[in-house]
Formats: sequence, structure tokens, C-alpha cells
Amino acid sequence: STSVLSSADRLEIPNYKYHGGDLSLMYKYALSPFAQFCVDQYTPQSIAPNVLTFAGLLASVLSLVVTLLVNPSLGSGAPRWLHVFTAVCIFVYQTLDNMDGKQARRTGSSNALGMLFDHGCDAINSSITMIPICSVLGMGWSFKVVFFSMICGQLVFYFATWEEHYLGSMILPIINGPSDGLLLAVLTCLTSAWRGSQWWSQVLTVIPLSSLPGVIQWAVNVLKFDIQRDSQLLPVTPFSLLLTASLLPVVSTLLTHLYKVMHSIITDTSHHPKSNHNQRKPTSIISKLFQMVKAVADLSPFIVYFTSMLVYFSQSDQALQLYGPYLILFMGSTFSELTAHIMLAHICNRPIDPIRRYTAWSTVYFPLYLLMGKDQKTALLSLGIVNSECMMVYTLSIMSAVVASV
Repeated sequence: STSVLSSADRLEIPNYKYHGGDLSLMYKYALSPFAQFCVDQYTPQSIAPNVLTFAGLLASVLSLVVTLLVNPSLGSGAPRWLHVFTAVCIFVYQTLDNMDGKQARRTGSSNALGMLFDHGCDAINSSITMIPICSVLGMGWSFKVVFFSMICGQLVFYFATWEEHYLGSMILPIINGPSDGLLLAVLTCLTSAWRGSQWWSQVLTVIPLSSLPGVIQWAVNVLKFDIQRDSQLLPVTPFSLLLTASLLPVVSTLLTHLYKVMHSIITDTSHHPKSNHNQRKPTSIISKLFQMVKAVADLSPFIVYFTSMLVYFSQSDQALQLYGPYLILFMGSTFSELTAHIMLAHICNRPIDPIRRYTAWSTVYFPLYLLMGKDQKTALLSLGIVNSECMMVYTLSIMSAVVASV
């Protein structure tokens, strides 16, 4: 039988030491002191840190379940107490996520597998929180909201994990998702509870689409913002402002991650996997260029997954409406497997293996299905598949969940 951990990996795990930090001012002056207070005053030393981590994930799962029961359409008709409940669940998750590390240091139980479990739960949470946020914004199973969640959640989280593998530490920037992003999500929930979720779609003003740069015009069309086609006017809504305000720090953060990894390779300060421990650090331009190409190649499974899902959601009219929960299950499982592999490679001091990320590569089937002609889809129906898109979604969802759990 095959094992996730080799004998060499098991020897590396006890030597692992976590190095990280959070430069957010909100974390430094509010979130961290509050989490420390909760640990010191209300958390017995007998409570394992992983219990706090899992309890935080359960808060997110509870928010997901209640949302699907109360507002399955994720439309603007949800009761306002549901938005308050979602805000509480997000804040509880954030607080417990901050508490688990402090409890581990307090009890002297910090270890590599605890970090892996913590980051794994964070990866799962970044996926399942999409659905409650769709409900909070009152936009239904909307591609725009899923795009917003994937950009601010999964994209930033994956690049931070990738950077940690190459630099040996995870230093969150002064504006980041786990601290400021989740607080913004809480504020968004409370705003919906106060003004109603339909407020996010109210038109504040309109601007001529032609007055915007070409790349923004392209993004507006891809994201399917409601454009007044006759006059080519773009309505400005609170949601569009929220999306714009969120994208700016996201782009800055991604560029920072890329720069730090490339700079560490150029200056020979990157963290090298154990396969290179007995070799001299590369000094030639060619060897450094090879490492830079390898670092970018390590991102390829996520880039394929991310691009394929966005293309599929933006082009398929029925994807989210008919298969929303299954697609979120697929995305959560695939993203968790991707991040877990990088974290495990980091802990075990081994290179990332992008080739064997099979569930991520399988996402190309989604946009490819949309490219199939009518005759090809009819051929699938003649083989006894009542709804080939339905079968594709269900099969890949189950497969990704099984792979992620292994």
C-alpha cells in the first residue's frame, strides 16, 4: 500500500519549527489581545489546540447549514437575523483560529501536524464561506460573489502558502485576509442586517463604460455586471465598490508574494528542500533561472483550477443555479488538497509536486464541456447519460472529496 508520508518525511516532521507572524494593526491591537484574553481566562489547559481549531471550523459549517436551510436560493429575501448569525459565526471562527496557536504555546504542544490541521481547516473555511456570503449580499448563486470569494480567499491564501514553502515562514502583510478580510466580512454581514441585503445592489450612480480603461471594460463584461446596453452605462453599486476596494490590496499582496519568492531565489536566501541540502546553493544565472521557473511551475495546478472554474462559472448559465452545493464541495476539496500538499511538502522539507495534483488538473473538463458542440453532447445523451453536465459535476465532486480526505 502507498503512504502519504515516507520514512524520510517522518524523520523530518519532529524537526519542523513554525515561523510566522501577522503585521496587521487590527491583529496587533485588537484581535490578538482579545484571543489571548479568551485563552487566559476561559480556556482550560486540558483543551487541545486542535479542539479549538475544529470548533472554529464547525462554526463555519453551522453558518453554511443554517444558510442553506433558511435561504436556499441565497437571494435578498433572507431574514436579517440570518446575517447577524453569519457575522457571529465568522467572528467565532476568526477568534478560535487566533486562539489555537496561543493555546499551543501555552501548553507546550506546538507541532507540525497541529499547524497542518490548522491551515487545512483554514483552506476548507475559505471555500464554504462563499455560500453564506452570497446570502449576505443577496445575489443568489452569483458568479460575481463566487469570484469575489475566490479572489479574496483562495487566491491570497494559496500564494501565502506557496511563499511560506520557499521562504520558510508565513508573514501576513499589514492588510490581510485572516485579520482584516474576515473583519470586513463581519462588517458586511452587519450592514446587510441593518440595511437589508438588497442594499448592495442599489444603484448609486452610473458612469460611461467607454470612460474606463480597456482592461476594466473587459473585466466588467467577464464578471457580467449589469450594464445598460443601450447607453453603455455602468451602474455603480455598493457591491461594486466593495469589490474594487477589496481587489486593490489583493493585487498588492499577490505582487508582494511573487517579489519575495523571486528575490529570495536571486539572493540565495530561499528555503531549499532537503533534496538540495547536500548541494551547494546555486550561484549561476542559469541555475537561478531554473529555480524561478520551478517556483512558477509549482503554481500551475492552482492557476489551472482557478482559471477553469472562473471560465466555467462565467459561461455556464446553469452551473451555480443547478449544481451550486456540489460545485462548492468540489472547489473546497480541490483547494484543500492543493494547499495541504504544499504545507506537507514544507513540513517534510521536500519539493512541491505539481504534476500529481490530479483533481486540480481535472478542472479543465468544466470549460472543455462548454466548448463541446451540440452533436457531441447529443452523443453523450445517446449513451444513456441523462444530463452529461450533471454527471460531470457529481463525479468530479465525489472524486475530489475522496482524494482530499486521503
